[in-house]
Amino acid sequence: MAAVFNRRTSVVLDSKISGTDTISRRSSFSRRDSHLLFGVTQSDSAADDFNGFPLSDSIGVQDLATLAELSEESILRELKKRYHNNLIYTNVGDILIAVNPFKELTDLYSETASERYSLSALTCRIPHVFRVAQTAYKSLLQEHKHQCCVISGESGSGKTETAKFLVAQLLALCQGKGQLEQRIMMVNPLLEAFGNAKTLINDNSSRFGKYLEIKFGFYGEVLGARIAEYLLEKSRVVRQGDGEQNFHIFYYMLAGIQEPVRQQLGLKDLTSYHYLRGGCAGTTREVAIDVDLDSMRTQFSILTDAMANVGFKIEDQMNMCLVLGAILHMGNVEFSAGDSDQAVLVQSEHIGYIADLLTVDEADLRFALVSTTHTTRGEQVQVNFKVDQAEDTRDAMAKALYGRLFSWIVQQINALLGPRGRAYMDACVREGGVTEVGILDIFGFEDFHRNSFEQFCINVANEQLQYFFNQHIFALEIAQYQEEGIDCSSIMFKDNAAVLNMVLSKPMGIFALLDEECRF
Repeated sequence: MAAVFNRRTSVVLDSKISGTDTISRRSSFSRRDSHLLFGVTQSDSAADDFNGFPLSDSIGVQDLATLAELSEESILRELKKRYHNNLIYTNVGDILIAVNPFKELTDLYSETASERYSLSALTCRIPHVFRVAQTAYKSLLQEHKHQCCVISGESGSGKTETAKFLVAQLLALCQGKGQLEQRIMMVNPLLEAFGNAKTLINDNSSRFGKYLEIKFGFYGEVLGARIAEYLLEKSRVVRQGDGEQNFHIFYYMLAGIQEPVRQQLGLKDLTSYHYLRGGCAGTTREVAIDVDLDSMRTQFSILTDAMANVGFKIEDQMNMCLVLGAILHMGNVEFSAGDSDQAVLVQSEHIGYIADLLTVDEADLRFALVSTTHTTRGEQVQVNFKVDQAEDTRDAMAKALYGRLFSWIVQQINALLGPRGRAYMDACVREGGVTEVGILDIFGFEDFHRNSFEQFCINVANEQLQYFFNQHIFALEIAQYQEEGIDCSSIMFKDNAAVLNMVLSKPMGIFALLDEECRF
């Protein structure tokens, strides 16, 4: 379930989507103190259907809460009826449900559709993701208060696509067509290349959490943007599960770089690198290398254009390739057992390439891969690794390099998109002069036969968002009913507080116990 929350209690949620990189099954919830974000009200009297408009809605009911019988069976029956008529959005009170059509729906997200949810258009009560952006932007202009959209859900639920639609519609509403707005739009393909990967159920799965803040002036003009990233799945750099791939950027780069650059980096084809073969020694998983090279070249070209448009210099782009090349070479570094089972580097060209690409001393690199030093009572003691420890050190170094590279990219984006200039300074001194719409695109919940620690953290984050949703949609609503003397004893919902306490409580929660064990 993917969710969008508006600060000051408005909420929008997107539900599970199948394993495609387009929007599948989604549900959205919206709630504010004074009005509904998605709820259909009787005061919405504007005509929704007129000739030639692609968002006509005349099959079934737009709001399932108006059904005489509201049950799981009746909801699914109505959704099926609308789905077969290409009506993928349906309200359930404050909830917007969207079912993946698995095909292109003409003009559903076209400029014409966008105009129906503009500031000047008559109120359109046909459910649509654009209405979230419209309501958030209108609230920002009228109240001059921050708005927030939180998108969460299972992997493949269309969270990234939903975020793109929200950003595009927000920029359309403010009529921003300058360089800054174009740069904000180009951030997505850049972050997707470095932060997304192919998984079992999603060809373009986000493997990190992203919070995008778009800052607006008093009159709704765009002033800048800022991005924060969370919990990048760095373990994917060195090891991938069956049927999965590494981050997109490695495949894009190997398919798209020019031959002189390839030679400078010392790179060969996809099958040559341990980290692109699933991370398992001596194996070549077909899924790890079964990629469309022509498509990858196209994606690399799109990526380089995006980096240039955002403001990255050629030198910056080359430095990224140097680090990526060093990571690929690092995965091919091998060790053997020497005297006393101490790890010994197997001679290869990869060590030299890593040292050159990272501009570090080769001797220091060799030492760091097979040993470490401890200081005891003022004396340094050298500790030599065994083979498995050396391999762990190699992988840890590769993960740290990729994590630092990703964080540096985000920092550069923030420096390029950050608000500045006289307009921003003037807005800062005015009360309500700078407001923002935040969009959180969090990684998806997944349940594998064997889950990594990173996936466990991702799932816990999704459980926390589900708890937040429960509190805003159910618990607070029930409290309001009780204050008004309305009987709500029949309202039941699944509370996941016990699960969160098991993981997050101190001192006996799972995370607290893990922290304690790691100190020894």
